[in-house]
Amino acid sequence: ENENCNVNNEKINHTHEDDNDCTTSVNCLVCDLVLVEAKEKHEDQNLDGICDNCEYKFDYIFDETTNTYFVFNEIGLYEWKNNSWKGVNLTLLRDIELPKEMNFDLDSDGIKDSNWQGVRTSCTIEGNGYSIKGLIIKSTLEQDFQGFITRLDEGGKIKPD
Repeated sequence: ENENCNVNNEKINHTHEDDNDCTTSVNCLVCDLVLVEAKEKHEDQNLDGICDNCEYKFDYIFDETTNTYFVFNEIGLYEWKNNSWKGVNLTLLRDIELPKEMNFDLDSDGIKDSNWQGVRTSCTIEGNGYSIKGLIIKSTLEQDFQGFITRLDEGGKIKPD
């Protein structure tokens, strides 16, 4: 009751609203006293896709020590794809269903171009028994390499289970 409060002298409880996000502090709405400190970042030690401290849901977790994207959904998969050329590893932690609109982007000529062609990597891909569904590959005769992974360079591995 108004401990450390410099706004109100009468004994009243601090009032607050909690957004249930552990990376934002909980402050008194009257005096702005910090009632709960904010965490530096969300944590997911058991890799279930939900923050250990709040209800935040991860698209992916990137582990710098193993150079691995642990992917929970289509947004995380797309993030890995955009960095796959760096040789970062991929581990699926759920089945992923790609919506049609995630398969193509309009290029500068207004022609739809596949988001998934040309993935070349030297990483390890671990499926853990999960699958990627709804993947559409745009095929043209001019391209030599077609597929989710168009070229697996030396040192690369695909482990479905």
